[in-house]
Amino acid sequence: MKGSIFQFYRIPFILSISLGVVLLSTNFRGTYFDIALIFIGVILGMFFLDLDYFLNAYILEPDDSFSKLLRDYVRSKDFTGALNYIIYHADEVENKTLNSAVFQFSMMFFAIFIVRSDLSIFFKALVLSTQLNTIFRFFYFYFQGHGKDWFWILKNEPGKPFIYGFNFLVLIMLGLAVFLIK
Repeated sequence: MKGSIFQFYRIPFILSISLGVVLLSTNFRGTYFDIALIFIGVILGMFFLDLDYFLNAYILEPDDSFSKLLRDYVRSKDFTGALNYIIYHADEVENKTLNSAVFQFSMMFFAIFIVRSDLSIFFKALVLSTQLNTIFRFFYFYFQGHGKDWFWILKNEPGKPFIYGFNFLVLIMLGLAVFLIK
């Protein structure tokens, strides 16, 4: 079972580390501590979208069977088992808050706002990594046949041109955010 965590997170890990390298190479004049903050931020951004399942388990749907089992994993401090459970049973949670087009759309503008602010480089790296990982998560769910879950706010699942155009726009906005980082 431990191999499944590596299999699922290997692409987000590569994307996050690559983003960290890009952030370092974009006119960065910080200290070694700032470099560490960048890489901690991009790694944590890789896991940010998993908070959706914990939000569901503890606040939104605490009586659901998925929520009860996830809370049991956490209670027994089996975090590897909890992540495996999330990976294998993610499709049981409907109307996700963070794993959705609404969150992805709002992150486009939030990322621009954050990178232009005077916040720590940690938060900038965290937000940009989260935004990058929303693109991966969408395509991961989409190619497994759960694309309509991402667009739960819409009455009907949009067509392929809209889906690809929307994610291309998210990618362009991510590039713009990286370009505008200060």
